[in-house]
Amino acid sequence: TKYVTFEFVNYSEKDDTVKVNVTILKGAKTYKMTYDLTLAYDGIYSTNSFLEGPRLEMPNSIYRGKAWTKDSNKNWISSVKSKVDVPAGYFEECVRIKTRIGDGDAGSAVRYYSRGVGLLYEEWQAEDKVETLRLMSYSIN
Repeated sequence: TKYVTFEFVNYSEKDDTVKVNVTILKGAKTYKMTYDLTLAYDGIYSTNSFLEGPRLEMPNSIYRGKAWTKDSNKNWISSVKSKVDVPAGYFEECVRIKTRIGDGDAGSAVRYYSRGVGLLYEEWQAEDKVETLRLMSYSIN
């Protein structure tokens, strides 16, 4: 089991960016990483992420069936009314994004987002591993 903490800092309205500090605790080991989220004309992009490299996190136009491709990864919004139960709570009206990694040969992923909170759940499956991220708690300051 890994415990991951995300802290959103240094929001810049001028640049439409926010820095994300990530701390990963696995047993006695601690890992840290930092990446940026940037609002662009077509959506919100991350320069990196916990389970996968740079990607379009959320397109600006959100509707069931919306699809996009990044390298050989195929992404699509499969639902805008999903329900998700994670340790942080029960959420309705969530956006579910599915991904076929490497045209499906390298694995798949599914992500759930809630308005006003963000990423609730992510599961990434490859040939040799499965990684899952669940929101345990959150606070909005």
